[in-house]
Amino acid sequence: MSLGGTAFGIVTGSLLINAVQFLSSLFVGRLFCGWACPVGGLQEAVALLRGKPVIKWLIWAPWIADLPSLIAYVAVVALFLVLSLTVGRRAGCHTICWMAPFMVIGRKIRNTFSAGRAS
Repeated sequence: MSLGGTAFGIVTGSLLINAVQFLSSLFVGRLFCGWACPVGGLQEAVALLRGKPVIKWLIWAPWIADLPSLIAYVAVVALFLVLSLTVGRRAGCHTICWMAPFMVIGRKIRNTFSAGRAS
């Protein structure tokens, strides 16, 4: 966890990823969500099952080291899968994604400053 490591003076991988997502969103918006997010790819593939067109290929590689990691991975994928099948396209992205707020905030900051320059 990002904050758990910070409490011990450790910069965690998730903290670095979230920082990169935020900073990149200032320039490229939610590019990560559309082209690199593994669960986004899964949800796009599920769109085929619901009769909707797929925009991109399913891209992801699970980072599984041990049984607890496998269980957590399968639980997260199952949650996003069920949401996509029952609610619709990118339902997990719009409702429960824990990474999206970093990019949404970055995009709002970018749009605020871009709108100020245009006028």
